[in-house]
Amino acid sequence: MKKVLVVMLLVASMLTMVGFAPAEASYWEELKTMYEWDAMEGDVTLNLTVVVPPDLDQQYKVHMYSETNLKDFISYTEMHIEDVAGLQHIPTIKAYTQGSNLYINREAMLALLAAMGKEEALDIPEAYVMLQSNQNNMDMNANILKDMIAFIEEMDLGIDLGMTQEGNVYTLTLESDELIDLLDAYIQYVITNIDQLPAGFMPPEATLTEEEKQEVLQSYNTFLAPHKEMAKAFIQGSFYHQVSTFEDDAYNEKATLAIKTPMGQVDMESTSTSKRLTSSNIQLPTSVMTITEEELTHLLTGGLTQTSAETSNMELKAVIGLEGDYVKLAEEVEAGKLQLHLVNKRAHITMADASKLLDLEIAASEDLLAIKDLENYGFYVIWQDATNTIEIYQ
Repeated sequence: MKKVLVVMLLVASMLTMVGFAPAEASYWEELKTMYEWDAMEGDVTLNLTVVVPPDLDQQYKVHMYSETNLKDFISYTEMHIEDVAGLQHIPTIKAYTQGSNLYINREAMLALLAAMGKEEALDIPEAYVMLQSNQNNMDMNANILKDMIAFIEEMDLGIDLGMTQEGNVYTLTLESDELIDLLDAYIQYVITNIDQLPAGFMPPEATLTEEEKQEVLQSYNTFLAPHKEMAKAFIQGSFYHQVSTFEDDAYNEKATLAIKTPMGQVDMESTSTSKRLTSSNIQLPTSVMTITEEELTHLLTGGLTQTSAETSNMELKAVIGLEGDYVKLAEEVEAGKLQLHLVNKRAHITMADASKLLDLEIAASEDLLAIKDLENYGFYVIWQDATNTIEIYQ
């Protein structure tokens, strides 16, 4: 189960990187040349609208500037997010990356902790927080990106997406059914060919034997694939439109994504430009507080730690993510979202959520229950560091 979750997270992260671009040979040949540049700068303007009747109607304007040294694999990004209604103040986000390490400015980190109800859990005297990866031995460089694009270029999803080309302009439009078909074909292709991924991109936890690969495919085909037609109906009317223009030293893109559901709608319009730079001299912050992955995990989960106790004779009942997303594994798989609370640096959920998630009848005077205290009711709780999830067994 652990490797299944790791692989699914890897597939999701790849999709974020790839977007909806198809394996159009000439398109990828153009795109690959960008990663032969010594450096680049990017500018993105984005308008985002989220509407969930009857009460939620939020609009945001986002502007993001970035500079990347592709030789040393160091980058700087500055993001400004404006709530159009003026009801929220969102601090400017400033971030650096060096290899697999991430630096975030103190103001943005404090805002994130406050949004999670954990603003008092960490004192940050320095100007930046560096989230130090435990995979520092990974050789992160532009070759990994080029190798990944080469992998994508070889994809044969068996779907004609209808990308058109006029000179140096590429246009792609996908309707809701095509979005689901593309996502389904993409996931199955990546799982089937996961051993062909660049070694530097794939974490050791995702290395699969042939038997494990079949287990992942079976899990996908059992729990997700059967709901494909339902998903098409759920987002009927959604679409994605992208126009990409390649110049000698620049890449321009305009994109529109509209996701329509019976519960609400998300609309996003973006305009982005990437320009070639002859050089880049990004200076990393000097006032830095370092937090390792293990320390961040301990902070966000309120002290849950992984244990080596045997779970082979137990049945996995539920998996909870750091944002409260959960999967309940019963006769029918149920996915949803609950609220995680941090009390005395321990992760808690409400009694009502615990009862619903685990089919429990709990009589208690308190409304909140520490997740670790579920072990008092015959469950076994562990933290999976590789997937940033809480697993509950019985």
